[in-house]
Amino acid sequence: PDMHADTKSYIALQNIYREQAQRDTAAVTAHVQRVLADMGQPADAIPQDDIVLMCRNAANLRMVRTRSLEEEYGKPNSEEWGWMLDMPEEFPHYLYVALRGADRFRALFGAFPGATQPMEDRDLDRFKEVVSQLCSELGVPATSIGDDVLQEVVRYGAAELHAMAAAIGGIGAQEVTKVLMKQFQPSNGTFVFNGVSGKNALCHL
Repeated sequence: PDMHADTKSYIALQNIYREQAQRDTAAVTAHVQRVLADMGQPADAIPQDDIVLMCRNAANLRMVRTRSLEEEYGKPNSEEWGWMLDMPEEFPHYLYVALRGADRFRALFGAFPGATQPMEDRDLDRFKEVVSQLCSELGVPATSIGDDVLQEVVRYGAAELHAMAAAIGGIGAQEVTKVLMKQFQPSNGTFVFNGVSGKNALCHL
């Protein structure tokens, strides 16, 4: 049923919410001042307006803890990879491993797999070896990445389609804007996009 309300009851309800908000703000203010005192800081080190603003938007606050690239590369999260690579192939978590392998291939051989002209037939075999080693370091079976995926990476030879480059650039710019503007919740993880299926994945590494 529709909600029925008159002016008197509406104002009374509004006052209840306002009074509760004031009590919550007072409690948070007291806690902040205790923390500041323990730190040897003046009680007004954090302006009251900032405390009120934080309390007003507390329901929308999020703590985002990201891992550095050094941690992502040096301390792989094997537990996360276990379920990510069990996802259906339409979800492109596996592409992250293939692209990491392509980066390592370039570091080892001076070019991306399939990028040399004319293309070397042995690139695929060498690429399989590189990805197999990478899977071992990540703590996942080498069979998690199918040969068809590796063949496709070699086939496109590090080509960059302008439409895909524009899409990924736009997504990256959007995430940077979130951080700079301090609005909305930035994505926490490595974003991978499959332009063929239109599916994307956020790898928590």
